[in-house]
Amino acid sequence: MKKILGMLFIYGSTVLSYADDAAPTSPVESFIFKTDHIPSYEATFIKMLITLGGLLALVFFTIWILKKISNGRFGSLGTHKKIIVLEKKPLSPKTLLYLIELDGKKILISESQLEVRTLSHPVEEDMYN
Repeated sequence: MKKILGMLFIYGSTVLSYADDAAPTSPVESFIFKTDHIPSYEATFIKMLITLGGLLALVFFTIWILKKISNGRFGSLGTHKKIIVLEKKPLSPKTLLYLIELDGKKILISESQLEVRTLSHPVEEDMYN
């Protein structure tokens, strides 16, 4: 990453050094930078596409960094969860009781150190309301 940023800095500084009003020193530079005529629309369009590509890359890079920092919390936005833990109650230091909702049906589950056991079968949601 540091290498890429360093290369972009060096490349950008060399391009900006040619942006001065100094005349090109060789025929190759005068051909490449064409300081003796009006800039063409093609060159302007290509610069615009390069700038647009750079901005899109920056946006995707920023989103990627945010996902890495947030441990994927942004990836779950807007998705519908099928399994929801409604309540969790400890019965003992090693045993827990869960009330979960699975596709609109409520199920009671116990968890211990040795096993997970279903205590009630799926029940429609309107029975508890």
